[in-house]
Amino acid sequence: MLLDDWKENVKHVGPIVPPVQRMERAYLTTLSAGLATFAVVYVVNAYLAHIGLPSAATFLDDFILSFLVALFVLSLEMHHRKELIRQAEKIAMMQQIATLQQMNHHVRNALQVIGYVALHTTDHDMASKLTQAVQRIELALRGGLPEEEHQVRKD
Repeated sequence: MLLDDWKENVKHVGPIVPPVQRMERAYLTTLSAGLATFAVVYVVNAYLAHIGLPSAATFLDDFILSFLVALFVLSLEMHHRKELIRQAEKIAMMQQIATLQQMNHHVRNALQVIGYVALHTTDHDMASKLTQAVQRIELALRGGLPEEEHQVRKD
């Protein structure tokens, strides 16, 4: 089930783009938004000049507005970058969980063989040791540790 969720998330993330290309994209998008805003405002000012208002009086305002839009777009791009990083970390974690699930499955299968050998051996001391070892491994696979492992050693 977890592996299916991971596969579904991979479809939505898309190709992983190197960080340098992502940063170039962020800066180019920011610059484009700033220039587009400046161009629109410049056209509006040209129209205002056409009807009698001098556009030179509003040139500094246009530049400041364009700069603020560029900062806004840059902040959006940085947020998008953080989101991509978060998604990549989530996918990596899901891959690790899937790997651990597979390892858990294979170790449990191997433990069944060891347990079978312990049941069918004639050496009772060896059978007891094998059974205890299997129980400790199963406990570790469930996420627990034997009590002596929990105690802090004072040296």
